[in-house]
Amino acid sequence: MNILITGATGFVGSHILQMLLKDGHAVCATIRSTSRTSHIEALLNQCVVCNLDKISIDQIYRQNNIDCTIHCATYYGRSDTEYLKNVDSNILFPLELLTIGIDNGVKYFVNTDSFFTKQLRENNTCSQMIYMYGYTLSKAQFVQWGRMLAQSKDIIFINMLLEHVWGDGDKSDKFIPFITEKCQKSLEAVELSSGMQRRDFVHISDVMEAYRIVLQNVNQLNAGTFVEYGVGCGEARTLREFTEILYDAVRGTAILKWGAIPMKQGEIMDSCADNTELRKIGWEPKIVSDESIRKIFLGGVFWRSKFFHIPEKGGVAA
Repeated sequence: MNILITGATGFVGSHILQMLLKDGHAVCATIRSTSRTSHIEALLNQCVVCNLDKISIDQIYRQNNIDCTIHCATYYGRSDTEYLKNVDSNILFPLELLTIGIDNGVKYFVNTDSFFTKQLRENNTCSQMIYMYGYTLSKAQFVQWGRMLAQSKDIIFINMLLEHVWGDGDKSDKFIPFITEKCQKSLEAVELSSGMQRRDFVHISDVMEAYRIVLQNVNQLNAGTFVEYGVGCGEARTLREFTEILYDAVRGTAILKWGAIPMKQGEIMDSCADNTELRKIGWEPKIVSDESIRKIFLGGVFWRSKFFHIPEKGGVAA
């Protein structure tokens, strides 16, 4: 297929880009003039790079005969002053992609969603604080636009509801890269919350495979369909349990002080994927058991300085 991908310089997007190229798709990747691209330079050399500061979305679609849009770009915006950026990046931008894509004959729109949005489904009132409310609300609202437009415009809208994704190339300020580095600091004391938050930790390799299988099965869906796939192992661990696995694997020496700091206000305490629909089309997570997780850290793959090994064109990624 001819595929347009946004967010190709990010953690999830860069891995999805690698998968698309490996599978032989013709790919257009959007960037901005300010995007950091050095870590995926070899990948970008294998696709059409579209600078959104220099070319319109309509031009991208018209010039490249796009069949499918995969939207991975997002803006987190953790402060109350960034709501407008949340709306612009997480609603207006993807809505423009979706509507202009429809006008140009795009058949499929694959949206990358977050388990954060489940808070709004489970809490119908504002009596309970929603964690990262601006980000969460904007992501959830775009999905509703997708649902509506799928039905009214006969496009297939696929919502990939990602759980806690981890693996090679994640940002250093995310929990797992952060705690892994801290565990390896000799005798350093690390103050943490209780660690009782339960997460469905899904490895990036399993996420890539989820997108691959979804793309392989899109022709089984009827026009005007909205479908959501829960992308997670279907098993939840506490942050503390997961940390203990990696601590043992990397032979941690730091002193972890669980419960030393209070829980963040509105912290999500329990999230686990319903991956029933994804399993129906043949997806099966591989990095699930304690041993399989431990092997990732034992192999040192997670802590390479680069995102991943990128082969020359025609090669095979490690």
